[in-house]
Amino acid sequence: MTAAPDDAHYKKHVTDTGETREIVVCGDIYSYGGIKLLSAGARINSAMYERIVNHKLRSGLEESLTVANAVSTATLLERAGILFARLTLLVRMEAALQPGQSLLKVIEQIPLNQQLAFKLTIAQERMPALFEHSVESALYSAFLGFKAGLDQDQVVQLATAGLFHDLGELHIDPALMDRKRTLTTDERKHFYVHPLTMYLLLKEFKEYYPAVSNAVLEHHERLDGSGYPRGLKQ
Repeated sequence: MTAAPDDAHYKKHVTDTGETREIVVCGDIYSYGGIKLLSAGARINSAMYERIVNHKLRSGLEESLTVANAVSTATLLERAGILFARLTLLVRMEAALQPGQSLLKVIEQIPLNQQLAFKLTIAQERMPALFEHSVESALYSAFLGFKAGLDQDQVVQLATAGLFHDLGELHIDPALMDRKRTLTTDERKHFYVHPLTMYLLLKEFKEYYPAVSNAVLEHHERLDGSGYPRGLKQ
């Protein structure tokens, strides 16, 4: 079975990351048809791309692999600190919060399971601008949540959605990510599925479903129905 183009690009990101970080198979990887592709204990590298790219996998890569020095809460806080040092807007936003409210405290409370930590690690390694955008979006989302009067748990959910909302871009052809490129109608359709890509992953975990997963799915919807992927209209 031939892999979908978006799946192929993500597999390339993962196998290439294996050249710079230790990624190990934690359980045998099988194709959907039952072919054993990789054995537990194998170390992933770019040479393994051809072995897995033309097969639909029985399980997602995130649950079959472990990566050394994976993104953690400490990693997110470190990146947030860098953003605070660079962006005066964040400092002003923090100062505008009520006593007891803290953007960094929200980041500290974001639930980060192994599969999502793996996804973030691939982004950090292969698309660092996307990783930074994700952390920055989580901070802005937390601020907006506080200002909207949400309670702490709701603010954390909103920030979690902000952190994960664009990670589906890891499944898009990197050539299409060039902002100077004028996309064809068919090429633009690849962007339209990235919210759905992350929704399908997030909905499998009770800590993210339904609030976080639905927010990620709908983050490109518009009130007039011109958004995507479902064209929802108020």
